[in-house]
Amino acid sequence: MGKVIVLGATGTLGLPICRYLKEKGYDVLAVGHSNRGENLFNKLGVDFSRIEISDFSSFKALPQKDVDCVLNFAGCLPAMMKKTDSNAMYPDTIIKGTINVLDYMNNVGCKKLIFPQSVYDVHYLFGSANPISADAERRTVYTGDHSIYVTCKNAAIDVIKYYKETYGINTTILRLPGVYQYHPKPYILIDGKKRIKLERVWIEKAKKGEPLEVWGDKNRILESVCIEDFLQIVQKAIDKKDDCDIYNVGNGGVTIDEKVKAIRDVFCDKDHISKIIYRPDMPDSTQYVLDIEKTKTGLGYKPQYDWRGYLENLKWHMQNQPNKDIWGRFEDYYDLLNISNDEERFEK
Repeated sequence: MGKVIVLGATGTLGLPICRYLKEKGYDVLAVGHSNRGENLFNKLGVDFSRIEISDFSSFKALPQKDVDCVLNFAGCLPAMMKKTDSNAMYPDTIIKGTINVLDYMNNVGCKKLIFPQSVYDVHYLFGSANPISADAERRTVYTGDHSIYVTCKNAAIDVIKYYKETYGINTTILRLPGVYQYHPKPYILIDGKKRIKLERVWIEKAKKGEPLEVWGDKNRILESVCIEDFLQIVQKAIDKKDDCDIYNVGNGGVTIDEKVKAIRDVFCDKDHISKIIYRPDMPDSTQYVLDIEKTKTGLGYKPQYDWRGYLENLKWHMQNQPNKDIWGRFEDYYDLLNISNDEERFEK
C-alpha cells in the first residue's frame, strides 16, 4: 500500500485518525497548516508536513508519487469560528481547498479521497426519531452559524462528483454527527460565543456528586458515535478503494435519560451519587438519529461501543491526556467548568 495522507492532522479528528492508522500499519503522512504538534507526531513515528490548503503551490511539499489515499479533514468549522473571523474562510478552506486537493491527487495519480460531510445538510429532517437515510437529499440551511459552512460543504461535494466523472477519483463521503471523544477544551462556539458542552456539565457535576438537571423530554434521541467506531469506519472506507458513495456515521442514537444515567454511574463517587432532576418545563434538545444500515452493508461496519463504553474510554483520556502536546491540558480550561445550569452558558 502507498502512503495515506491526512489533511487537518492536528484537529480533533485528524490526530486520532493519524494515531489509529499508524497503529494499524499504514504509511501515514500527517499534514497541518502549522507546526503545532510536530513533536508529538515524531514520537508517534508519523511523518509531518505543513501546507496551506487554499494555496496550491504549497502542495509541492507533499509526495508526488505513491499516494494511495488522501483524507481531507482540513477546513474551518463553525464550532471553532469567532465572531471576528471572516465567512470567506469557509470557501477558501472548503471549496478552494477541496479543488486544490483534487488537483494534487490527479497530478500524482491518487484515485481515493475520504471527505467528511456535515450532518447539517439534512437539518431539515431533524426533530423526528425516524432514522435519516444516508441518501437523503442534501440541502443548505439559510439561518444560523452553519449556513455558509453547509453551503460550502455541499458545493465541495458537487466538485468532487465532477472530478469523479472527469478524472476517475473515487470519494467516500462520511456524514458526521458529533463524534464523541475527549478534548480538554470543554466548549464549542455557537454564533461565535462559548457554550459548554452539555455532557461536560453533567460529568463535572457528577464528579462532585451534585444534582444533574435534565431539561425537556428525557426520551429525546440524540445520535451518538464514539471516536473508536468512527475510526473503524474510516479504515474500512480507505480499504474500499473503488467506492464512491456517502455513508452515515453513527450508532443508532441514545436517549437523554440514558445519557445522564450512564454519566452518573461512571463518574460519581459511590458515596456521593448525584440526584437526577427532571425539568420537562424547560426547552427540549434537538432530536435526530442517522440510519447506519448502508454503512453496515456497504462498508462492513459493526458498532463496538455503546454510550457507557464511550464514557469509560473518556474517563481514561481525562486521566491520562495522551494528546496534551497538541490540545493542551485539562487544567488549562478548568476555570471554565465552574458552571451552573445557565441557559446562556451551555450547549443545548
